[in-house]
Amino acid sequence: MDSTNLPETTTPPPPADDMISGLTEDLLLIILGFLPAARDVVRTSALSTRWRNLWTLAPALRFDIGQRNLRLTDDAEAAAAGRLVAAVDSVLARRDVDAGAPDVKDLEINFVFRSVESGLPTSLAPRGFARCASRSAAPTVGVPVAGAGADAYRSLADLLLSNVCLDDGDGVRLCNLLSSTSCPSLRRLELSVITGLTILRLDAAATLEELRLIGLRDMEQMEVDAPGLRDLTVKGITVHLMAAAAARIAAPRLQALAYEYRRSWDDCQLMVLDGERTAKLRVLSHGDPAGKHNNGAAAWFLQHCAAADRLDIELKMEFDEEKLHAGIEDVIKDIPKLPNITDLRITVAMSTDTMDTHAIGASTTKLIAKFSRIEYLSIDIDKKAGDCTNFDCKCEQYKGWNNKMIPLERLRIADIRNFLPFDDQIELLSIDVNF
Repeated sequence: MDSTNLPETTTPPPPADDMISGLTEDLLLIILGFLPAARDVVRTSALSTRWRNLWTLAPALRFDIGQRNLRLTDDAEAAAAGRLVAAVDSVLARRDVDAGAPDVKDLEINFVFRSVESGLPTSLAPRGFARCASRSAAPTVGVPVAGAGADAYRSLADLLLSNVCLDDGDGVRLCNLLSSTSCPSLRRLELSVITGLTILRLDAAATLEELRLIGLRDMEQMEVDAPGLRDLTVKGITVHLMAAAAARIAAPRLQALAYEYRRSWDDCQLMVLDGERTAKLRVLSHGDPAGKHNNGAAAWFLQHCAAADRLDIELKMEFDEEKLHAGIEDVIKDIPKLPNITDLRITVAMSTDTMDTHAIGASTTKLIAKFSRIEYLSIDIDKKAGDCTNFDCKCEQYKGWNNKMIPLERLRIADIRNFLPFDDQIELLSIDVNF
C-alpha cells in the first residue's frame, strides 16, 4: 500500500489553559464586582459547577430598570418598578449573613416611578434594601426610600438620591431617613434634582463628612446640623434662600465649600473654599439691597469660611447707566467682619458697561476695614478706575472715607498694582494705617 495515499494524521493541539478557573475565589468575586448589572452576575452561575453559587457572594449588585418609557401608563410603570423590587428582595434574601456570607459592599437600585397619589413610594421600598443597608458597608441608592426607625440603616455610609418628585409629607419622611437616628454611620450624602423639597432639616450623624446639595430649586428653608462635616457643595439653589438667612448650617469642622448661584440667566457665580485655607469669591460694591444685586449670598458664604486664612476677592463695581438710574446703594455693609483672615487679595474690577471713570477708594477702604488681622494686603486696580467727575455719584459713598483710620497693627506687606496718580488712588494709599 502506497503510504503516499494515506491521510495525514495531525496531533490535536493541547487544551488551552483555563486561566480564570485557576484564580482564587476572592479574585473571581472582584471580577464579578465589575459587571454592570446584577442579571449579568446571576448569569455566571451557568458557567460551571464552581460558579453556580458564586454570584450569591458578589460584593457589588446593580439593579436598573433602564430609561423611562413615556408610553407606559402610571399603573404599568408602577408594575415594572414592583417587579424590580421583587427581584431585589429575592436576590438579597440569598445573602445569609448569619451563615457567614459576606455583606454587599456596593448596592445600586435605580428605577423611575412616581405615584400620582402618594408621591414617595413608601410601599415600594425594597425590603431587601432595608435588610442589606442595615449591615452593608457603603451601598449607593438611586430610589426614594421610606423613613425608618432608630438604627434602621446602621452601616449605610454612602447615599445618592436624585431625580425625585416629592409630594406633601414626603420631605419630612426623607429628613427622618437621613437623620443620625436612622443612618448613624452615613459618611457621604448627595441630594440632586429633587422637586417638591421645600424644607430640609438634616440632623446628621457625626460621621457625615461630605454633603452635596444640587438643584434643589424648590427649597425655601434649610437647617443642617453636621458636627463632622468637612466638604459641602451647594449648587442650583435660589439666591434669595441664602440672602434671606433661611439657610443655617452648623458645621464647625468645615474645610471645603463650593457655592454656585445665579443672579440672572447669564450671571453664574462660584464661591469656593478650597480645603487649603483659601477662599475665593466676588462681592459687589453697590447694588440693590432689596433686590437680586446684593451681597447676601456672599455674606452667607463668608460666614462659613472660618477655616480660611487667605481671601481672594473680586470687588465688582457696576456703574452702568441702568444701575445708576435704579438708585443703587453701598452693599459692602452686608459683608461680615472676618478676624481669621491674615492674607487679603483684592482685585478691583469695573463692569464692561460702566460709563466714564469712577473712584474706588471709598469702597476698597470699607472692604479692608472688615479685616482686623491682615498681615499681607494686595490691591490690583482696574484701569477704568480714576477720579469721578459726578459729585453725587454713588462711587464715593461714604463721604469722609479718606479721613478714616484702619487699624491694621499686623500688616507687614502691602502690594498695590496698576496704581495711577489720581487723587482718589493717592488718598487710598495715604490713609493713616496704623501698623
